[in-house]
Amino acid sequence: LEHDWQQVTMAIWHKYPNPFSSHVLAGDCLSRWIDGQGRLHTQRIFLKVGQVPAWMRAILRTGEQYVLEESIVDAVNGCMMVKSKNLTN
Repeated sequence: LEHDWQQVTMAIWHKYPNPFSSHVLAGDCLSRWIDGQGRLHTQRIFLKVGQVPAWMRAILRTGEQYVLEESIVDAVNGCMMVKSKNLTN
C-alpha cells in the first residue's frame, strides 16, 4: 500500500502523546530549525515507561527510559528521515 506523504509525515508528528500510547509519559521539543537547503530539523525527547525485562531493570534501576528523536523533513523532495536513540543506557 502506498500512502500520501503528507499523511505519513503528519502521523509521525502526532504519534505522541495519544490515548493509545500510555507508555509515553511526557514529550518535549528540544530544538527546531531550517537549514540552508530548506529542510526542517527537529529534536524531541520522550519519557517512556513500560515492561522492561528483569535483567534490564537491574542495570537501569528503573522502568523509565528517555528517548531522543531526531528528524529531518525535506518537503521539496517529499522525504522524512527519523531516528531514535535511547539515552537511558
